[in-house]
Amino acid sequence: MLFDAAGAAAAAAVAQQADDGQEAGAVAGHDSPAAEPDAGGAAAHPVPVAEPAASGTHLVVIDPSRDGAPESGRGRAPGTEVLMLSPDEDGLAQIAVYLRGRTDVASLTIVSEGEGGRLVLGSGAIDLNGLSEDQKGDLMRVGATLADDARIAVDAEGFAAGAAGVSGAGWLSRLTGAEVVDAASPAEGHEVVFVDDRVADRDTLLRNLSPEAEVVMIDGERDGLDRIAEVLRGRSDITAVHILSHGDTASLRIGTATLDAASIAGRYAGDLAVMRGALADGADLLIYGCDFAGGPDGARVAALLAEATGADVAASTDPTGAAALGGDWDLEVRTGPVKTPLAVTEAGRDAYAGLLATTVATGRGAIVAAVGAGLYSIDVTTGRATLVTTIPATIGGITFSGTANSVAIDQGNGLIYYADSASAGTNRALFAYDYVNNQHIVIDSDLTNNGAGASIVVGTTTGVGSGAAAFVNNALYLGVENVTGTSDQIYRITFTNNGRTVATAGTFGLPITNANDWGDFAADPTGNGGTGVLLSLSGTTLTRYNLADGLVINTVTNPASANAIQGGGDILGNTYVVGTVVQQINPVTGAAIGAAIPITTDGTTALGGVADAATWVPATGAIGDRVFADRDASGSVTAGDTGFANVTVQLVDDVDGDGVVDAGERILATDTTDSDGTYQFGGVLPGRYIVRVTDTNGVLGTAASTTGGATRSVTLTAIGASDQGIDFGYAARPPVVDLNSAVAADAAANIVQNGTFTGSLAPWTTSGSTTYTATVGGGGVYWDADRSAGTLTQTGLTGLRNGPSANGTAQLVFGFGWNNSTPDTAVPAVLDVSVGGVVYARITTGVSGAAATTATVTYLNGASGGPAAIAASTYQAWTATDITVNLPTSVADSGALTFSYNAGTSGDDIFVDTVRVNTFAAGARNYATSYTENGAGVAIAAAAAGIADPDSILLRTATVVLTNAQAGDVLAFVGAPPAGITAVTDTSVAGEVTITLSGAASPAAYATALRQIQFSSTSDNPATTARNVAVTVNDGGLTSNTATTTISVVPVDDAPVNGLPATFAASEDTALALTGLSVADVDAGTGALSVTLGVT
Repeated sequence: MLFDAAGAAAAAAVAQQADDGQEAGAVAGHDSPAAEPDAGGAAAHPVPVAEPAASGTHLVVIDPSRDGAPESGRGRAPGTEVLMLSPDEDGLAQIAVYLRGRTDVASLTIVSEGEGGRLVLGSGAIDLNGLSEDQKGDLMRVGATLADDARIAVDAEGFAAGAAGVSGAGWLSRLTGAEVVDAASPAEGHEVVFVDDRVADRDTLLRNLSPEAEVVMIDGERDGLDRIAEVLRGRSDITAVHILSHGDTASLRIGTATLDAASIAGRYAGDLAVMRGALADGADLLIYGCDFAGGPDGARVAALLAEATGADVAASTDPTGAAALGGDWDLEVRTGPVKTPLAVTEAGRDAYAGLLATTVATGRGAIVAAVGAGLYSIDVTTGRATLVTTIPATIGGITFSGTANSVAIDQGNGLIYYADSASAGTNRALFAYDYVNNQHIVIDSDLTNNGAGASIVVGTTTGVGSGAAAFVNNALYLGVENVTGTSDQIYRITFTNNGRTVATAGTFGLPITNANDWGDFAADPTGNGGTGVLLSLSGTTLTRYNLADGLVINTVTNPASANAIQGGGDILGNTYVVGTVVQQINPVTGAAIGAAIPITTDGTTALGGVADAATWVPATGAIGDRVFADRDASGSVTAGDTGFANVTVQLVDDVDGDGVVDAGERILATDTTDSDGTYQFGGVLPGRYIVRVTDTNGVLGTAASTTGGATRSVTLTAIGASDQGIDFGYAARPPVVDLNSAVAADAAANIVQNGTFTGSLAPWTTSGSTTYTATVGGGGVYWDADRSAGTLTQTGLTGLRNGPSANGTAQLVFGFGWNNSTPDTAVPAVLDVSVGGVVYARITTGVSGAAATTATVTYLNGASGGPAAIAASTYQAWTATDITVNLPTSVADSGALTFSYNAGTSGDDIFVDTVRVNTFAAGARNYATSYTENGAGVAIAAAAAGIADPDSILLRTATVVLTNAQAGDVLAFVGAPPAGITAVTDTSVAGEVTITLSGAASPAAYATALRQIQFSSTSDNPATTARNVAVTVNDGGLTSNTATTTISVVPVDDAPVNGLPATFAASEDTALALTGLSVADVDAGTGALSVTLGVT
């Protein structure tokens, strides 16, 4: 559904006239001339039609109650038909008759008077919230004539207003199967509420919005910011805008759009300008998405949004929604004096059962069914059954037989009611599963013994064992068989104490004979014109009871017959019969809707013995965690690990539970990680799922997984269960920025002293059995003492985070040789190589039993390198093979290099020579330039400046900060940025100028953009302090090194400026006072000036 008061502005243009003399019900001629001016000289104003499909009939229905109805038929586009309703006949029936036999109606526009879900059509008004069965039938018949993508536009001002309007539009959409558009003229000077149609428990929100507000649904498959701009374009004096959608820290999801710092200044700057133009002075903008204003980043984005729209912004710093899920309705951050109350009423806030985080598209959801002692959640789309709980053998001291019956669910209080199916006169207890606290409780041990007005009657042989139940309109309808002889009775039971104590119990309707016996109950809460219907199911029939008085309305055929005699309903209000299959039915006619779906536990294994069923399972589970840069490749989040933003993650319905995404398994939701790398799926049902990283934005590039791949399996076995430990680690490497040359052109320097061990060990230190040789290999260190240990260490190494390794860090290289002892033992020797106390490489010698073998090299804690194996060589004539260790990004910037030998019980010998730690000298990637006063701006990067990223093909942001700006300083982006990049300048911090580049683009494009940033000064006396510019780039997960540019400012001695009057007049021999003379020198400082005056 789309309730859109701006639909008129977005509707298709119309340009063809209907016959002025057309009879009621006539079709406008397709060859009619263009619209002519009326008698007053003005062309008839065309009524907007529903946005048309590519082809098919477009029908406009006009009720004579509408002012200007005769003129409303003029100005029609080709392919448009006009139906003028007769005021003497039922208008809805006229529409249904007119469309009989059609199947291609692309759009239907209704022009009428209406208010709060009511429409005037023909001889009377219809209330969409209280339709008769005949009216429902007419709407279903109309729906059958519509094309699959048809829309119904309602041009009746006030029709969609308030909760009744939203609900009425919902019924119109549900019964016709079409999207409903409010095409009434937009009102001015009021509040507009935009609701993303993917938010959890959407219907509760829609029923409980401020009745004065205009409500617009945002299609989850459309760009929400573009849609908001469409709705607000051309309007004015809007006092408040509310956005109820998904949120993350510093990020708001609206349809397919993501609103964050970058898109506020870039992609959506135009849309936000439209909003600004529509808002009244002092208007408020309320953002309800979870965590949007959380932390420094969130507060900054809220401020940017306020600046872009001119509104006072209120936004949340934590989860928004149900308290039971950790949420609240406080909008903690305010950028100004926000005075507008929340759009959701207090009752709505109390009733809301979700969070405004990214939610799973559960479709029609699941229903509850009892099989033996198990209560199952059955997905109505796939038929997949998930065991939620097993009823224990004893509940509160009452023995349970092992089979449940009379199952009904009270979602508001978190209870699934049930009874024991045992046929015994003593079986009089009512139980419940409290799924919030995961416990089974006794509601009432004897329903017959609560006194007058609170007790029921049961038969002497069956008790409550062979019954049926449904919970509807805050009451439990419990069917009890053989109360008197073979006559049965339905009871209506209400509760206090949050559903845990019986308050009242009374008969519902008359005693029932065998003719209307049941297997179970289902409910249609709004059926029968709004009174509600209780459906009693048997093997062949469905008996429909009026919930208002208990009388039988009629009996229809059960389409699933004996295969499905249990009843249930989904979260959208659809009705099902359940047995070996789940089958949706029309609750009015009993007709089957769609195909029956077999109930299985894994897609193939049937779930048999369904003893009872109930309505929908609350989708309150959650799955989430982080996608993170695993700097030490540990497979878990450790200190210093950061999250990847903008990574797409999917939740897949793993029907067969094999942990593999199979063909046909549904993708339930897609989330995009926030700035911390966090993703979150809410509104999850019990079941088996797969979380899959798809990374459609290319953030991760070629980074290797450290947590087992791009998919992980999750099972939620309880209603409301949560698994927040499904993280994904990647051994990603940060980008490298070089402001003075291409990254590959940088020259590395070895910081190890005497790594060739020439002449001595100094400055190395040793311990244990470590031995120095001046002859082997020209100098080196070895360990040849059996069953010994020793170390070789050099301290004081610095600059380890800046070097030529693939990680942008230092690269350790050393020569290694070894040999087996003679005879060899079954135990290897081990050499650990550590930097800063962390082991990054381990060499384990081979075990031969006398023959030479191969040593293995393992790279640890995020390091990488090669080779992986080294062959043995000859003792004291070792062949030294270079081992290269690329230190990880988690390496400390300074620390000691240590080789630790441990022979254990081995006698293998190890030799080390030619040790190098290659780094880039401090400042190797920095740039220096100069600026001359009054000269052209100078680039902050050399023409050869470059950026490299070892595993990501796209960068996301760059930050350029002039850290010590002086008076007159300008840092500017010159020219148009490369495609995909947006540049934003921020001068809000005193003494700083920041340019932020954002957008997905290649490292080369970002390098080009950096070269377009220039420094200059507008001052004629600029400070000579060297300016410092700091530059970093980010690939969505990792931030580069900080490269700096130093700018020397060269002043110019400006000539003094004299000011003189045009002329002086003086009399002879009279003193003349020279006034109006001035001398200025902006850069003279305290220096002396000399002035020479001449007279001509």
